[in-house]
This record gives sequence, C-alpha cells and structure tokens, in this order.
Amino acid sequence: MKILICGEGEHDMGGKTYCPRKNRYEINEGWIQKFIRKMKPNLDIVFEIRHRKELISFSGKKKRFGLKGHGEKAFSAMMIAKREGYDAVVFMVDADTKDLKQWKVKYQEILDGFSAVEGAPIACVPKSASESWLLCDSQAWAALGLSDLKALPTEPEIIWGKRNDPNANHPHQYFKRICQKANMPDNKYTRWEIAELSDINIIEEKCPNSFTVFYQALG
Repeated sequence: MKILICGEGEHDMGGKTYCPRKNRYEINEGWIQKFIRKMKPNLDIVFEIRHRKELISFSGKKKRFGLKGHGEKAFSAMMIAKREGYDAVVFMVDADTKDLKQWKVKYQEILDGFSAVEGAPIACVPKSASESWLLCDSQAWAALGLSDLKALPTEPEIIWGKRNDPNANHPHQYFKRICQKANMPDNKYTRWEIAELSDINIIEEKCPNSFTVFYQALG
C-alpha cells in the first residue's frame, strides 16, 4: 500500500538525517507513520511525504469549488495522489484550538477539499495540537524517564494557553515542560520516540474527538 502524507515538517512526517558513522542519509519516520503502522500492523505500507506549504492554493478566479481554509490544499493533495497513483492520502494540520466547534470547522474544510476529488482521503487534525496526542501515555513517558506521571494532562485535547508563554498550557509549552521533567530534549527525536512507545488505545481514550476520527478514517 502506498500512502502520501502531507504535513507540516519533520516533527510529524519524519525526514532524512545524516549518520556520520555509516556515512549516509537515513530515513526516519515521524509520529504520523508510527501511529498508522500501529493501527494497521498487518499492512505493508510505503510512505511518501509532501510538505503542506508546497501544495498549491488558489486565489481569485482560480479558486476551486468555493473551498475555504485548508480545503484548497487538501484538494491539491488529492490531485497529487490521484495523478501519482497513491492508494491513500493523509492530510495533517493542527487544529490550533481547544474548542470543539472550531475544530469541526477546520476538519470540515479539509473534508470539503477531499470531496472534490475521488480517492481515499484521511484527515489528521489533532485538537488542540499534535503534542496533545503525544502527552497521553504515561507508561511511554515513564519509559523515557519521567517519574512525576501526574504532571501529564488528564484531558490532553483541551490544554491551551499562549503559544509563546513558557508558563502557559499551550501543548507546545506543556510538552516542553514534560520533556524537561523527563530530562529529554524538546525536539523531533523525542516526538518520534514517544510515538513509538505510545499505546494507540490510550491515545484514543484520552483524545476521543480528534484521534478517534483519525483512527476510524483509516478503516
């Protein structure tokens, strides 16, 4: 199975990193690929990635089907998948909100873009940000060295605050503080590792809105 992933960057989609010891670049999968492999352990999947910012958006007279927000780029992702023969496309974007109604609006924008092209689309829209999904499994964090497991949020989908305030509960800042408590760096490698260790069922239990629909969309 060949899946196209359209996301923000290496934190979510992975990428190539240079290994000096082997004198070569190695491909590292992001948390999206790791979660999908956990959801579909019996499938032989080949992933390819495309940065969301590289996708075409439309303006003025070129606007397609009255699409709004991320709908235009979701449409472009579907066109690429259809043209290049992918079996499915995963379009990932943070909701950037704890409000369920606002999350539904952003999710629907993506579905509208998908519906303009025939294919097998999967919307991946963490609420409020992808770090909320990565803060779910206490045992995964314990394996990384976190001793104060009560520091993890009980309802990860609704943590929120000012993005640039170190003391706020924005998922980025919350994740950073948990990393500090676990003596782990706040970087892409920690995100990949915690995704590898996390139990999908626990994430679904703690993020019943955004993660559950992503899981169900995979079929």
